Amino acid sequence: MNPKNYASLRSSQSLFEAGIILDTEAYWCLVGKEFQLKEKDNISVYPAPTMYEAWEQLPVSVITGCMGFFRTFCDSDKIGRCLVGYKNSISGYLYSAEKENPADAIIDLLIWNKEYNSPDGR
Repeated sequence: MNPKNYASLRSSQSLFEAGIILDTEAYWCLVGKEFQLKEKDNISVYPAPTMYEAWEQLPVSVITGCMGFFRTFCDSDKIGRCLVGYKNSISGYLYSAEKENPADAIIDLLIWNKEYNSPDGR
C-alpha cells in the first residue's frame, strides 16, 4: 500500500475532527504506539481517502450571491504541488488549497466547503 496514494495522517485527522466521515478503502490505524496505513478493519481510526474518494465528495459547484464557482484541479509539475479550488472565469478563485499530496489539498477544500455552507459560515 503506497502512502502517497492516500491522505496523510494529519489531513485524515483534520477531516475526522471536522465531522466528515468517509467510507474509504484505507484507514490510519493505531498499531502499538504509531499510526500505520492499513486496509479497513475493526481497529480503524481515521479514514484515509484517495484523491478520487475525496474528490467525489466535493460539490461540483458553489453559489455565492449571484455567482457560481466550479471545482477545479490543477496538477503543477513545475513545483510538485497540486492546486484545487472553486473558481470562475470572472473573479477567479473563491477558495483554493495547494499541497504536495492531492488528497490532502482536496481534504482542505472539503473542510472549507463544510464550514462555508454551515449556517454561521457565511
